[in-house]
Amino acid sequence: LFRVAAAFGVDVVLLDSSCGDPFHRRSVRVSMGQVLRVPCAMGSLEELLPQLLRDEDVDAVALCEDEDESCVYLDKLSTIHHRWVCLIGAEGNVDLMACCRHRVAIQKVAKGVSLG
Repeated sequence: LFRVAAAFGVDVVLLDSSCGDPFHRRSVRVSMGQVLRVPCAMGSLEELLPQLLRDEDVDAVALCEDEDESCVYLDKLSTIHHRWVCLIGAEGNVDLMACCRHRVAIQKVAKGVSLG
């Protein structure tokens, strides 16, 4: 996650309090040290996300499985705010999904294949 965030120039990675320790030695090694370069904040996303959307003029996008009918494929999304946050792995959280203006999926050749 942190290597991808660094590659895309992400400003900050928000981690839910239920995530593993990003500074564990194995996490640092797997991230190739990017976890030490990309800023991150840990806490309750139910508290952090609404505050971020309200105070910082940020648009929320939820990444969903492509079998979900309410999703549009990422490459078909016509407009998106210049500042946005992408929620990954929040499909089961109704409160977080309600904060999201868009629900997107990444089109895959083989159905049922997980990107995780």
